[in-house]
Order: sequence, then C-alpha cells, then structure tokens
Amino acid sequence: MNQTGSHVYSFTGKWYIDNTDSELLDGSDNEMTNGWPIFDSLVINNNITLIPNFTADLRAYKIIFTDGTDEFRYENDYDYGTLLKDIVPNAIPYKDDSMLTDPKKTYAFIGYNSNNTADNGINFGDSDIVSGDKIYYAIFKEVSVYDDLNIHEEYYDFDPIQEDEVIVGYTIKAKVGKFLKGKITLPNKYNGLPILEIGDFTTNLEISHIFIKNDSQIRKINNHAFFLSARGAVQLDYFDFVPSIIEIGDYAFAQVPLKPDNSHSYVFPQNLKKIGT
Repeated sequence: MNQTGSHVYSFTGKWYIDNTDSELLDGSDNEMTNGWPIFDSLVINNNITLIPNFTADLRAYKIIFTDGTDEFRYENDYDYGTLLKDIVPNAIPYKDDSMLTDPKKTYAFIGYNSNNTADNGINFGDSDIVSGDKIYYAIFKEVSVYDDLNIHEEYYDFDPIQEDEVIVGYTIKAKVGKFLKGKITLPNKYNGLPILEIGDFTTNLEISHIFIKNDSQIRKINNHAFFLSARGAVQLDYFDFVPSIIEIGDYAFAQVPLKPDNSHSYVFPQNLKKIGT
C-alpha cells in the first residue's frame, strides 16, 4: 500500500471477504501458502475476494528550529497537520551582538524562515501546518535597540492597573514560559494604554540590558522586580532609568550587577521620590 503525505498505512494481518467488513478474518498468525494465509475455519464454495485490512495513522515528520548553532536547536517529531504556531520554542533565539561597535545596536529576532538567507520571518498562522521534514532558521536584523523590531509584546504579560475601577495602564512582567536573553526593549503601551509599572522579571536571569524609550510613562519599578532570593538576580549590565520613574521598590535591583562603562552612565530621574531598601 502506498503511503500518502498525511498518513502511514499498516497492514493489520486481517482480511475482509469480498470487500465487506461484516466478515473479518484474522490471518496474522496463520500459515502462508504462496503468500496467502490459510484459514482453517473458511469454507470456500465459490470464488471470493480477500481484501487486506489496514490502519491509517498520521505520519510524523521531523521539525527543527535553530539559529544555525548547536546552542539553539530544538527538534522533534510531530504529526502531519500540527499547527506550526503551537510548536515554536518558548526560548527566544539570541544572536551575540558583543562585536557591534555601537552599544545601542543589537540583532533583533524577526521570526523563523525555512530559507536561512531570508530577510524576513514567517508569521505562522492557522494554515501553516507540519507537512514534511523541515528546518526553520532564526532570522535576525541589525537594528537600534529602540527600533520597533526589537519590541515584542508576545514576550510579556500585562496586569491591568485600575483607578476608580477604570483600567488606566498596565504592569509589565516577563511571560511565564518565555526565556529572554541579552538586550531587550520594553513596549511603552499595551492595548492603547501606557505601561506604568515594571513587575517580575526574575524568570529571565540572562537579560543583560533593558532599554525603554524616553516617552515612556513608567512610574514605578516594583519590589523584587529583578531579584528574588529563590531564583537569584537578573544579570543586568544596563537599565534605562527614564525620566518618568518616581519610585523604585524594595530589593528591586538587589544583587543586580549594573555596570556603567564608557558608553553608559546612570543618572537617576529628577522626579524620583522613593528608593526602596
């Protein structure tokens, strides 16, 4: 039996008589004569046709997501028809930007493509399914850290902030299950409303830089935003202290190794009113 792209067919060892499933004979353990099973209980009075019985199972294909190195490579077998958007790795691909001369430049991850020389990523939708063995390569583009290509809402969770029972903005925090690394840039808005507070980022200890656009309305960095004793400290070298920040919570930067250098200096916002312990 030929195999199609979507299914694998396996012979069960059983046979139908004259193409009817009302008489199913099990010949899987019977002696074979000229390639045909011998059925002790079968009495033949006329010509009959034996039809083999097969099961149909979805064929599995190997899908690989990689940045072209062994450090970031996720591969597994998935059934035909599996939505690609449901199997994209939670870890975010990262390209080392330490050799870039401008510290405000980075390589933004813009998606996956089966063509490793493509300059754009595929936005996997409901019509993009597993249909064969395939490798998807992480695609990067050199951009300013403040470029919108380096801002990804899908990497974060947003908790609403209410005043007088009205949502006025959001607290941004690292999305559980997503794993960020290197330089990240926070969005200024979500659902058209401003980001007002920074919450828990301690599930992503390998973030090295956090950039925020100057027109941000972030007013508070919450307690333990970048340090939690049970997890440790986010290994931040740099954080954008934008002018809108008026409060830094307790232990927000405890044990965080902020390291100003020739290209980075730390000037706390003039409007800062409170720094926690």
